Amino acid sequence: AGIKFDGVVHSVPALANRVIGNYFPGNFAASAVGDPLAGPPAGVGILVANGSSNVLIGGQFPGEANLMLYQPVGIYVEQSSNITIAGNNLGASDAEMMLAGIVLHDSTNCTVGPNNTILNTDATMQWDASVGVPVGGLILVGGEKNRIIGNLVQGNNPYGIYVQDSANNQIGEPVKNGENTILKSLSDGIRMHGAGATGNMIQGNYIGEKLFGLGGTDGNAGAGVRIEAGASDNTIGGSYLQKLPNGAVNVPAPNAIYDNTGDGVAVDGASTGNRITYNSISGNHQLGIALTNGGNNQFPQPLNVVA
Repeated sequence: AGIKFDGVVHSVPALANRVIGNYFPGNFAASAVGDPLAGPPAGVGILVANGSSNVLIGGQFPGEANLMLYQPVGIYVEQSSNITIAGNNLGASDAEMMLAGIVLHDSTNCTVGPNNTILNTDATMQWDASVGVPVGGLILVGGEKNRIIGNLVQGNNPYGIYVQDSANNQIGEPVKNGENTILKSLSDGIRMHGAGATGNMIQGNYIGEKLFGLGGTDGNAGAGVRIEAGASDNTIGGSYLQKLPNGAVNVPAPNAIYDNTGDGVAVDGASTGNRITYNSISGNHQLGIALTNGGNNQFPQPLNVVA
């Protein structure tokens, strides 16, 4: 790794270690580097591991962003907690990550965002498969209760955001600058996979073309959101509790899911109990909501009724 935190713990967040303003021009590996879904591969830009906590990577002020190019994985967090990754630039139009931009592996209570830019993970150079298999822009494997907010995730191979057996995460928030913009993925914008992927909230995001009807090319090449392999009881859209001076009220938290090549939202197989409400789903090349092979127990999709 370019920088490694190994079991580094701070109980006081204000005393957190900070990694700011660095340039990682590439820990390129011409040979096999490993599977980022199984553990940290060789050549990671920043590795945080073994119970580390309260590390800040990047920041919100000029000069605090870390720039990473040609890394097998830009930032890898393994079995750690309370790590904040914000304001970083991972990849560029002509200098991409090889396998993944950011990976949270068996980690909890971490925040990714706001203002990370994750571009073109293996989207153009198509690295030799002997080096490793790309998994996407932003990856959650195991762990729980992480927040993914306010990021640009563009042009990644195959997925923009991939959630495997990770629970109770918040992906996007229906507040100003809380949305993730997920576009031009080579497959699905967001894919949730495995029975451990449960209780996740996907809210307030732009998935595909940001504004419907512009006829652009920003849609994802697969579904906007795909839920599969037993991922259950997740929420796409839904509502959130907005506090008011005299109490609180439930307010819709829609995702805008536009112009994706596949379905807007697809639920497949043994994935059940997934709530899909209050979203704006338009212009996708297949169905708006598709339930296949028993997905969501084949509960009927909503119909548009004109009175």
